[in-house]
Amino acid sequence: MNSSGRSGSRVMAAACVMGSLLLSPAAAQAQRRMDPIPADKFTAEQKAALQIYQDTRGRPLTRSLFMDLLRVPDAMIATLRLREHVQNRNLFGDKLTEFALLITLREWSQRQEWSGHAFVAERVGLEPEVVNALAEGRYPRTMTDEESIIYDFTTELERTHGVSDETYNRMVRRFGEEGVIEAITIASLYTTVGMTLNTVREPIPARYNELPDLPQEHSLPAGVYEHPIAQTDPPPPMTPFRPTPPPPQPQPQH
Repeated sequence: MNSSGRSGSRVMAAACVMGSLLLSPAAAQAQRRMDPIPADKFTAEQKAALQIYQDTRGRPLTRSLFMDLLRVPDAMIATLRLREHVQNRNLFGDKLTEFALLITLREWSQRQEWSGHAFVAERVGLEPEVVNALAEGRYPRTMTDEESIIYDFTTELERTHGVSDETYNRMVRRFGEEGVIEAITIASLYTTVGMTLNTVREPIPARYNELPDLPQEHSLPAGVYEHPIAQTDPPPPMTPFRPTPPPPQPQPQH
């Protein structure tokens, strides 16, 4: 595991402490559709999946998302493996990973999970104005170049189900082809989170504020995505991205 991944593990674990995942505001007061599976009803496959979860996470399964997915053990294990990659071995580092997943969480209006990750994102260096703009469905005009590339790629992919050559090439110039797959991986994981929890209607604790309704122009027809800030000149060539490693930890005294 690289140093960026170890740091990411600590940061994303903190996000999980902020709360167990949530559903969309429209279903805020609806009754939850799935109850936890009683322990005496577990199949052999579910018991094996629970053991994989405990071995991977170091604690028993208590979170509602994975308990919901446990109904299809292979799906639960696949989601767990994907989450472990994003948490421990991601390419982007803490700040850009939190930024990328916030974009998808906002697309699905995951208020409780949004609250936890928005807190962590600011703690690892994402500007509060960028977080606020995402929450309000506005284009974050104070983004860095790297944030802008990830925003355009993820937003275009979420809203049009594809990306233009310009958007794709910007991502490749900065992050390489592995960056394309990393961004898709993060979006796919948190799309699964959104789909699952919106469908089962996870109850929303009162302490979480409402996310505002997204503006009408938020939904765009497929193939009609336009960058909100016109670019008259092509972007300059970008150097390959390498995440900045965290400072070395002090060694214990013997």
